[in-house]
Amino acid sequence: VAGDGRWFTLLLSQEEKRWPSFCATIERSELTTDPRFQTASLRLRNATELVTELDAAFALQGWPYWREHLAAVGAAIAPINRSEDFVDDEQAVHAGIIIATDDPEVPRSVAGPVRLGFAKQRTAGAAPTLGQHTEAVLAELGYSAADITALRAVHVVS
Repeated sequence: VAGDGRWFTLLLSQEEKRWPSFCATIERSELTTDPRFQTASLRLRNATELVTELDAAFALQGWPYWREHLAAVGAAIAPINRSEDFVDDEQAVHAGIIIATDDPEVPRSVAGPVRLGFAKQRTAGAAPTLGQHTEAVLAELGYSAADITALRAVHVVS
């Protein structure tokens, strides 16, 4: 986890070759001489301790810093997006998973999961308000207006 709270994934390919520069980048060069971490197999065997050391290092800088600096040493690095990041995800928008709405308070929404090639995707609208369809649903189920009024009076429905 970066210092700004952003989670990210990290893969250091050609680990033996890149380990010294990786450690220098995270300002932990002493890890290269630590007997627990001198080889890839030792790092794997002592993964819990290594993660503790790396977590402490990553906490010192935010995600933008690590994205730039770790990529420069050949690490494959990517953010783990939060739910609030998803609506702006370029790939999700391009794939039609995120669509525009006609609600200015919620300008984007998740599209329905079923897509038919012959059907035009409709613009999403605002979600119903609490109790907006209560009367119609209960009437369809056979409740009378008096029944619905009685249910509302005792707060069974909204």
